[in-house]
Amino acid sequence: MADKYIFKILLLGSGGVGKTTLKQRYTEGLVDPIYKTTIGVEFGMIDTKHAEQEVSLHFWDIGGQIQFRDISGAFYKGAKAAILMFDVTQPKTLSEINEWLKIMKQEGVDGIPKIIVGNKIDIRRVDKGHISQEKAKEFCEKLGINYFETSALYGKGTDELLQDLVKVVAKIYLSVNKKTN
Repeated sequence: MADKYIFKILLLGSGGVGKTTLKQRYTEGLVDPIYKTTIGVEFGMIDTKHAEQEVSLHFWDIGGQIQFRDISGAFYKGAKAAILMFDVTQPKTLSEINEWLKIMKQEGVDGIPKIIVGNKIDIRRVDKGHISQEKAKEFCEKLGINYFETSALYGKGTDELLQDLVKVVAKIYLSVNKKTN
């Protein structure tokens, strides 16, 4: 059988930013538009290919509410990449990305590849104080982290994000994290 490479991907961000919706879009192909709080962690998995190699992405959707942060530490171990997500309609969630980066450092996974995602672009209204693409890009450039925008609910930008994620983890880990079927 062909070799399969398995990568644990963290989905991090404040509550309600769309992490579970993104996970559902990738792993189930459809999403539940009704918001439900993630308690602790939820899992999802997809299989794909990169350069003819079998790749399996295991998404760990970490609950974003403050009360779950103390119990989530063990969930970070073994992660190979992180998607840090914020809601473009909630400016506070962008500034909270810094808190998630601190948590990653505390958990010893700050050296893994990271992508920051501004979600809910389908309802963004800059005239209402929502975060512009330019402001978000500037924030990410200061951190040296790639930035993508999505509407996880409607799928806009999600394919491009997934392609970049696979490319990044494969480039770094493909020969390191091999596992046979």
